[in-house]
Amino acid sequence: MPLKRRATIIKYFVGILLYRQLGVREISLGKRARMPNELRWLTRTYFQKKGLVPVDIAHWKPYRKSHIRKMLANNNTTLLLKNSIGDHLGLVIIKDWNRIVGIDQGYQISRLRSLLVNEKIAINGFRFIMVSHRGFSESIKGFAHKEEIELIAEYEMTYEFPTLGEFIRRRRRALENVREKDEDDEPIEAIVDAVKPYKIEALIECIM
Repeated sequence: MPLKRRATIIKYFVGILLYRQLGVREISLGKRARMPNELRWLTRTYFQKKGLVPVDIAHWKPYRKSHIRKMLANNNTTLLLKNSIGDHLGLVIIKDWNRIVGIDQGYQISRLRSLLVNEKIAINGFRFIMVSHRGFSESIKGFAHKEEIELIAEYEMTYEFPTLGEFIRRRRRALENVREKDEDDEPIEAIVDAVKPYKIEALIECIM
């Protein structure tokens, strides 16, 4: 069977396996194996372990306003933070980029913050949090401190909750094994078996 055809079949079967077990719709078999929604999952779980309730921004009534949607359009993912009784506590803006987040993103969040404060949407300590896969530049760190914007890098979340970091490392190793086995011309069954051990039970264990 041609290598390209085999790779397509492998990705299809592994994709089905991961979607059923982890809700992942697509995978990347590139140099650094990562799930496309990996940082979103990590961010959600991180705040859940802190006793908060992160929900999709679409559930937030002010998001229906076109000018607010427009300001959030350039962000990868935005979550709304709530507490256990449903109070709105803040926004979490996720930057799942392969580069550090610079000062320009700080300016964007600051403008959003001013808008929501002026419209009396962001009141009573409403938080603005930015999460980054690769971290933040020194310039945005200083700016964020002055503007009361919270910055959280991926490594900080996995350091605070090591079980989350371990789960992600295992999941990435499974994807690395998929790529390596594909290069070594292993059977499809062996490639799928490389991912099978990292199933939903491990995810539940991290969340609990």
